[in-house]
Amino acid sequence: MLVSCLVCGKPTTTTHMGMDVCRACTVFYQRHRGARDRLQCFSECGDRPCIDRQKGVFACRKCRLDRFEAVMRAGEEPAHQSVDGSAGEAFGRMMQQLIFRREGELSLRGIFLNNNDTIEENYEIIPCTYRCMNEGTRILVAGLFDFASAVFPDFQKLPSDDKWLLIRNYQQIFHCIDGELRALQRFGQESFFTFGSYTTFLSGEFAEKYFIDCPDQSNLATAANTLRECIDENVPAVQKQIYQIDPSEEEFLAMIGLALWSVENVEPDDQLLAIASRNRNQILAELTAHYGRTISNEQGTARLGVVLCLLQEFRRVDLNLKSEYEIYRILNVFDDDTFMYRLQAHRAPEVS
Repeated sequence: MLVSCLVCGKPTTTTHMGMDVCRACTVFYQRHRGARDRLQCFSECGDRPCIDRQKGVFACRKCRLDRFEAVMRAGEEPAHQSVDGSAGEAFGRMMQQLIFRREGELSLRGIFLNNNDTIEENYEIIPCTYRCMNEGTRILVAGLFDFASAVFPDFQKLPSDDKWLLIRNYQQIFHCIDGELRALQRFGQESFFTFGSYTTFLSGEFAEKYFIDCPDQSNLATAANTLRECIDENVPAVQKQIYQIDPSEEEFLAMIGLALWSVENVEPDDQLLAIASRNRNQILAELTAHYGRTISNEQGTARLGVVLCLLQEFRRVDLNLKSEYEIYRILNVFDDDTFMYRLQAHRAPEVS
């Protein structure tokens, strides 16, 4: 099977160290990983470019080593920890997951932020492409395993197959909830931009650019039109609803948690079904108690209904995207090895 090396981008028929990286990049890493302190980035000492992205050639050894290590971090399954389930700590875990995604994606683009730029999110949001989203989804999935295990003790105890069942079902709707809220904050209500991955955006204007690095470009124009229609159908409607509801931090976390434990679209066994039901009920009880402390029980009941309607809107978008991915597969702009398609089709992904 021919894949693209995640480090240099060149085609390779073999993978190494459990990742889609070619033999040349693997040998390079093994030779130079102990010499990091002696390597210097070309962009820091002159005008010579570090990377020829069109040819997949690294002139700079430091940047090649940095990219290899970023790919390794993106593919690792994070360590699991138990934490208290309070909203403040859950939000802290959420922020760690978002930072993991941001730094992982930027590292794959050859961007390494200093502390001030990290805090201020001072980096360029670029148009999303097939490869950006595919790599970003790998990073997202790794972060979601860590987040779910840290916030929900029940998730830690699940068998590996059940964890994958939940995360495959969860990753797209998580991205929708997080991405649309961030898009409103970053781009404003009238932009109709959305995030394709954590650090890239999608819009109808750049639909053709999205497929520029897809496996087969013979149906690019049809695929681009399909993507434009998808954006027009989904983004304005969901962003309008978010803007009107303006969910609080607690409501945002409740939607994130309820989405994880929503198993309507999968086939869980009785034990997983009971665990999911218990966690959903607990989240709803905590949100109801929060409303009782901050507004009133009557107003809280009404507000809860509004939040659940917004979550249902995200589910609608999630289902639309699943159908959209099937169209892309028919058009061959996605193939059977496209990571995000394998997740949507609930096929076992190869990430380790």
